[in-house]
Amino acid sequence: MRFLIIVALLAGCTLYESKASGGDDGSGSGSGGPVGRSFFLDRTPTSPAGCPFFSEENQPHDIAIEPTQVRIDGSNLAASPSVRNTPAREPVDAPNVTFKVFEQWNSAEGPAAPSVDYQLWVDGTFISGKASSTFTFNSIELGPTSCSYTWQVSVLSP
Repeated sequence: MRFLIIVALLAGCTLYESKASGGDDGSGSGSGGPVGRSFFLDRTPTSPAGCPFFSEENQPHDIAIEPTQVRIDGSNLAASPSVRNTPAREPVDAPNVTFKVFEQWNSAEGPAAPSVDYQLWVDGTFISGKASSTFTFNSIELGPTSCSYTWQVSVLSP
């Protein structure tokens, strides 16, 4: 009987040690991984677009990361999500969250429907990222025009 009590105590201590040392249990709690985190992303352009101004070019988004999906602005699901629940830092690691957002933009020359690709590095509350989009816009003045955007992504509130 004493032997069983000692084995049970040792098993409990080992389990506690793996949780206390930040083992990744997939829940996002207690680890630096992205799952379970919500934050407000802001985008700052890093390259000229070659297109007319769209008021939505620098549109921020509310992001919530789940184990297999990314929610955008509350209820919309991102396209092509990839989530690895391990901490990642730019430029050392590969991004641990990638996804695509289909947006609707408007300019004086007409609407556009770009898809914006995101790459995020999440390590606890340290979050950095990049976004990009390339699409053809049918400009009234120039005709078909290739628009290319790149942004640095930052967090307004982790």
